[in-house]
Amino acid sequence: MPAKLHIPTYTNKDFIVMVVSMLPFTVFMGHVLFADRYWQDAANFLSITLVLFSVCGSTFFVYGIVALWLSRRLPHDRQIPKKLAISIGLFLLISVAFLNLLLRLLDSMALFNYSYRIEHFWNLFAALGSLNILLTFVHECIAYFERYRATVIETETLKCEYTRSRLLGLQSQVNPHFLFNNLNTLSSLIQEDNEQAEAYLDELSKVYRYLLRHNDAQLVTLDTELRYLQSYVYLLQQRHGAGLQLHLSVNEAQKALQIPPLTLQMIVEDCMAHNSLSKSAPLVISIKSDEAHWLEVRNNAQPRVGQEPETSGDSLENIISKIHLLCREEVAIRTGPTERIIYIPLIAYMEEVAA
Repeated sequence: MPAKLHIPTYTNKDFIVMVVSMLPFTVFMGHVLFADRYWQDAANFLSITLVLFSVCGSTFFVYGIVALWLSRRLPHDRQIPKKLAISIGLFLLISVAFLNLLLRLLDSMALFNYSYRIEHFWNLFAALGSLNILLTFVHECIAYFERYRATVIETETLKCEYTRSRLLGLQSQVNPHFLFNNLNTLSSLIQEDNEQAEAYLDELSKVYRYLLRHNDAQLVTLDTELRYLQSYVYLLQQRHGAGLQLHLSVNEAQKALQIPPLTLQMIVEDCMAHNSLSKSAPLVISIKSDEAHWLEVRNNAQPRVGQEPETSGDSLENIISKIHLLCREEVAIRTGPTERIIYIPLIAYMEEVAA
């Protein structure tokens, strides 16, 4: 299947702006260059207009390329005045070159019996220069509005993902099944070992304290998340014993970086939902960091035989969407026959989006 032609655009309204601006300018140019001959019959009018509009449209495309180049070099809103000044200067220079080249070609080729006159150049340059200045400001306003609208949409999307994340995280903590399992385990420990029961109750309180304290947070430090994860996995290990193992190897310097709360818990839940675990064949989850601000979560693959996963893939989808919105990085997942690896970007300090 042939690849689609991609024409770079500065805004989504480039085509509309080009037609609305270049078509009247083309008619004005035809009148300046050919006077009454331009209007003498429909065939002459259409042929001249088509040729001039094609040339003007191509020049508009060149203006767009220059605008895109400047936008990449001066991407910040505080640089808009500088970008406007440079744009107008470059566009006027391009207009000079464009009009000179066009008029000289029309004259040398005697196209439509045109004869070059210097006043034609100055009249057209005054009109095109004024149009360039106007369109530069119009385009920048459109681009600014589109950036603002995209920011609003992303903010609303992030709020939705954030809310869904809270619901997914809280669901596993406060649903009756989870609470019943923990109370049942605690009851058994009280009868068997009071000290271990006290330790279990302490870790259980840490889990709920974390939820209450960070329920409204979009980001927490990796150190805070890891401490919570250890408490959460401790509760699971009291039920599954040696069937679940957690290994941590995280650089101390990386622990100050940030991560959405409950991210690691959701990954652990997803691992347990899709894999079997037992004392003889434990599910081993390893978490380590690297120097490039990425977190690697690795687990051995032990697919459940003849059983559907206990949960859907909503948790991972939520993590992927939210991290992309927060830092523009993609969560990478590599699945092999014997293991799965999830790479999560760690986020430097950033202000949270108001809920």
